[in-house]
Amino acid sequence: MAGRASILALLLGLVLQYVWTRRSALAAMVNHGPPYSGLPSVAAFGNGSVRLQHEVRNCEDAVLLEHAHAHAAILSCDRGRDGWNTVMGAFAEKRDLVPNGELFLYRYEDAGEHDALQKIQLVGYGGEESEGDFHPLGIEYHAPSNRLFVANHHRHGSRLEIFGLDLDATQPVARHIRTITHPLLSSPNSIAVVSKNELYVTNDHLFPVGAHPWLSSLETYLAPPLACVIYLKLDDQALEPTSQADPVLEAHKVARLPFPNGMALLNSTTLAVAATSHLAVYLYEIGPKLADGSSSPEILRLLGKVPVPFFPDNISVDKRGVLLIAGHPHPGALGKVKEARRVCMDALHGSGDAEAAGCSGRKITAPSWVSEWTEEAGLRHMYVAHDGFGSSSTAVRDVDKGLGIITGLYEEGVFVWKETWEH
Repeated sequence: MAGRASILALLLGLVLQYVWTRRSALAAMVNHGPPYSGLPSVAAFGNGSVRLQHEVRNCEDAVLLEHAHAHAAILSCDRGRDGWNTVMGAFAEKRDLVPNGELFLYRYEDAGEHDALQKIQLVGYGGEESEGDFHPLGIEYHAPSNRLFVANHHRHGSRLEIFGLDLDATQPVARHIRTITHPLLSSPNSIAVVSKNELYVTNDHLFPVGAHPWLSSLETYLAPPLACVIYLKLDDQALEPTSQADPVLEAHKVARLPFPNGMALLNSTTLAVAATSHLAVYLYEIGPKLADGSSSPEILRLLGKVPVPFFPDNISVDKRGVLLIAGHPHPGALGKVKEARRVCMDALHGSGDAEAAGCSGRKITAPSWVSEWTEEAGLRHMYVAHDGFGSSSTAVRDVDKGLGIITGLYEEGVFVWKETWEH
């Protein structure tokens, strides 16, 4: 009897210890849900408004072009996310009718002009119709080589696409260079580029929701460190369009963490990775010195974590080195939006209940949360709202213009703010 009691006490202790480690996630799910009375209302900038509301929707990521093309951003948008979301699990019944995603060039300096937004034409991508499937998530631009890297959640398996970007033409063009597939790239989400041939990629789940729905849900909410960050080294010669050689020279798992999502280089030696399920951003040293004095980007050493009071999605770093973190206060609210959008797409294609999902009424939204962080000043909340621009997934800032952009995973348009405070 004493032995059984000891085992039960040990199990209870382990359960309580686990619950304690998940206290921030549990608090967010309890306090930040409808009717949102526990959610603060924050807008720490001078003014902001939704733009491009009728031109783009479901924009997951954004990248500023602060070098050759001042005051412009690339937007990764996918109106087909309503019926094809391989991270959260939304799959339309008639998948052949799900529209492709798109990339846009947004010259926000000309935000009052009709031609501020241009669709980026994809050249040389696809071939057969099924191979032209395009559902972009994370994107990253390497300015010295003009290469654009895109995580594409293709219907026949997620992969990376590499494009050569030409933004000087009247119509911006992305010329397809190569598709990258690899056994380690099971669920690519975000990309951080070290050089034109070296990059880190997050796999958001070990168990993709399309193949393992129950295991994927358990992985999301129980938050075991099963998913990973991948280091890729590519063969530049094999990236030539006519080459048949394997473009992947090296591929290694370099870190394991729960639901690794957005990723960015904080500086030349530090990689920041959003761990969505752990409500934190993990900071890693790139290539720490080993005992023999050598170092390699294949090795990451955990430096610390930045806890946040929401579920972080994508992150970016502005010119001053400030880390911008966008995410979701309440995953249940975001899940309701995801499911309603799927039902509405099915209804549009004749196989769903539009009335039950409220497709013709007031749109369902999920709250947003955007914060910034520096080691010196700590965490500062910039935008928190439940009835404004919803489902924030990325925030980027043009320091020179004092202007920022927030994208919404399930939103129309983008939110643009103008800053008035001094950093």
